[in-house]
Amino acid sequence: MFRIVSLIVFVFLAIYTIWFVRNRTAKSWSVKNITSFFEECKYALTHLKSLSAVDFSKKLLLPLFWICMLLLGLSGFIPSVLFGVPMSGYLIILHVAIAPVFALIVTVMAVIWPYKYLFEDSELKRRKGKSRYVVLKKMLYWLLLGLTIPVISSILLSMFKYFGTDGQHLLLNIHRYSTLALVVVSVFYLTSDHLATKRQNHK
Repeated sequence: MFRIVSLIVFVFLAIYTIWFVRNRTAKSWSVKNITSFFEECKYALTHLKSLSAVDFSKKLLLPLFWICMLLLGLSGFIPSVLFGVPMSGYLIILHVAIAPVFALIVTVMAVIWPYKYLFEDSELKRRKGKSRYVVLKKMLYWLLLGLTIPVISSILLSMFKYFGTDGQHLLLNIHRYSTLALVVVSVFYLTSDHLATKRQNHK
């Protein structure tokens, strides 16, 4: 069942992403943007002491979050969705190695970022133009942050012996479906973030 649901979701996300890139951002995403992304990461690593908390989170923490998400997603979904087998070998080693880093990054982001995503009265009242995308971006951020709770806690709880076989299966399903939901929300967050930034730059 999970495999079928995942395939449907990933097909939908692929179609949505292709549509979004072709219709919304074909002129704004380029090799130059990708190069700039890696240059900012390099700058953040070499100037850690001089960075403020906001710059640190924007230039290093957020890119690391997406990289961890990508690696965890690939290592977790490729065997189960494409081949119908559980993780094993190097993939499970990669998954287990990156998971604690991901949990740490999420914790830090939850501490230093929330003030940026508080809803303002002016945004909630207008809900047009830039405000519409900003409100959507903030809603998706809180949903994304909330989904990391069942994603992380379900796998942590499964490590304890207090749950029987049925409990282990339940926790595994919670982890799978909450992770799938996290992927969906992450894609919509990225697109809404791009639209909000694009609107802001045009003003």
